[in-house]
Amino acid sequence: MAEEEITRDEIEDAATDDDAPDDELSPDEVESLMAESGEGETGGDVLAQQEAEIHSLMEEETAPSDDASVYATPMKLEPLDEGSDPAKSPNLDLVLDVHLPVVVELGRTRRLVKEILQLQRGSVITLDKMAGEPANLVINGIVMALGEIVVIDDNFGIRITKMVSRLDRLQGSALDQ
Repeated sequence: MAEEEITRDEIEDAATDDDAPDDELSPDEVESLMAESGEGETGGDVLAQQEAEIHSLMEEETAPSDDASVYATPMKLEPLDEGSDPAKSPNLDLVLDVHLPVVVELGRTRRLVKEILQLQRGSVITLDKMAGEPANLVINGIVMALGEIVVIDDNFGIRITKMVSRLDRLQGSALDQ
């Protein structure tokens, strides 16, 4: 059996042959065929239908289930004891040996870079606190207490005069005192 070789010209002639039936459908014909088969939605209609299906599936997932195999039990929490010592809590045992930076802050100031570059031995920097005002005890970047500077032997120390309340710490008002 010899294979017939078809040339490019023959293919082009067949494609342009007016006697050949027209295989292309007009958009109206496509739409009417889709309508006959029950798939007559246009692209926008299909997207709207898909979105509606997704929303209904999401509502089904978030709606309370009547299925007895799916249920949630309320979590039982122990009441908080206001008078308990937090240092004796077993949860704190995990962090009791963590080191935190402790800083005693006499005061603060802001200077321009050119002023900082001009500092030398003997320069004096004025701070925002007056002599005799309490110093800030800053732990891990948070003002936790106020106190007065004391000298113990040859070392400086701080005697705590006021613990800063949690509300003051959150508002940052301890730095204003």
